[in-house]
Amino acid sequence: MLDGLLNRSNFRTKCKSAINRTKTRLEAIKKKRNSVQKFLKKDIADLLKDNLDPNAYGRAEGLYTELNVTSCYEFVGQCCVCVLENLKEMHKQ
Repeated sequence: MLDGLLNRSNFRTKCKSAINRTKTRLEAIKKKRNSVQKFLKKDIADLLKDNLDPNAYGRAEGLYTELNVTSCYEFVGQCCVCVLENLKEMHKQ
């Protein structure tokens, strides 16, 4: 009776589909971030080679920010995996 009121019958299905959509989106974001990081690294190297150190330091700050945001996205991905692994126990509660 409570399952109908709380709509628990669809809990696992909705969670799985939401997590799969999230993981798919994270993969696309990861590819984009990796290409931006690769570009920034090359740009920093070129700037340092041309003795434009102040510009290179600015790009390094941007690279540092990109790396931090990427690590946050990786953490979200790890959380998705954790939820998927424990979905059965969550459904029981």
